[in-house]
Amino acid sequence: MTEVPDTENSEHSAVAPRSPAELLPIAYGFAYTHVLRVVLELRLPELLAERPRDIAELATATRSHEPSLYRLTRLLIAFGLVEDRDGVLHLTELGRYLRADVPGSVRGAIELALDPVLSHAWTELGHTVRTGETAFDHVHGHGLFRHLDADPAAAATFHRVMAGSTRVVLPAVVSAYDFGPLRTLIDVGGGDGTLLAALLSAYPALRGTVFDTPAAIGAAAGVFAAAGVADRADTQAGDFFASVPEGAGGYLLKSILHDWSDADSVRILRNCRAAMRPGGRVLVVEPVVAEDPAGAGGLHAAMSDIQMLVLTPGRERTLAEFARVFADSGLVLVGVHPLPDSPALHLLEAQAA
Repeated sequence: MTEVPDTENSEHSAVAPRSPAELLPIAYGFAYTHVLRVVLELRLPELLAERPRDIAELATATRSHEPSLYRLTRLLIAFGLVEDRDGVLHLTELGRYLRADVPGSVRGAIELALDPVLSHAWTELGHTVRTGETAFDHVHGHGLFRHLDADPAAAATFHRVMAGSTRVVLPAVVSAYDFGPLRTLIDVGGGDGTLLAALLSAYPALRGTVFDTPAAIGAAAGVFAAAGVADRADTQAGDFFASVPEGAGGYLLKSILHDWSDADSVRILRNCRAAMRPGGRVLVVEPVVAEDPAGAGGLHAAMSDIQMLVLTPGRERTLAEFARVFADSGLVLVGVHPLPDSPALHLLEAQAA
């Protein structure tokens, strides 16, 4: 047997030594969040998108203290959000995504992260780790979705952010699976219909329904009309814990199951299993936690899982955990489709067991 070299302890090891300085960006993550908050409050992305400006002009436009604003922009340059060209500040390609009006914008997600109701819950992550109780419930005395039901403005922001995050991965979802043979598709928890509209545009013979709460589907008709698919799309309000529309060939759940416990996820999936026509499919689009968190997409999935831990009773799952939830729902996992250019995201295909 050939002896395996001890590369870990070798002075010639290819593994670079780690530095304690690597921990500082993690420790100062809260500061970066507040920097972005001020950037959005001052409308710096919009002002620089209108035209490049020097610091004096930018200070005048934002009614800011010029020396302090200059110091802020130095950090934005270090982040790669702004570029200084001979004293004139330009918005970079990365900085564009802070604008609300560009494809792939993350502005809504940042605004949601800055929401004091949500950010307060993060302060009790320790309580959750010690007890298992969802931090949001512990802080506010009720769950996130009850909060959204009671606060229309918060719900509107939430659904806008969900639609924005969906737009980022639309091409990947459309290309990851052949939706055509399904003929009819129910987008369970599909919000304003952004994903369904894209799928109907890509598959001219497909018809679909967005099934969600009345507040969530309010903007869907306009989305369908703008996409030119209103003749093949409709909406239905309801509670996916009670039932879902019957008789479709496919039931699509994007970013739904990770909000809920295994028991609640089984309730949702069983309803889909009971409603789908013979030979139908249940399609789940969510991050899949890798066995090695340090691998590709591992950080994305692990961070999303902690967010679920803080805000919801749900979790991100490994493939084995998804397979178990499907099995408990009378389904069997038959396809695993990684989404191109989308770390950790997969489209999981299940059929009746």
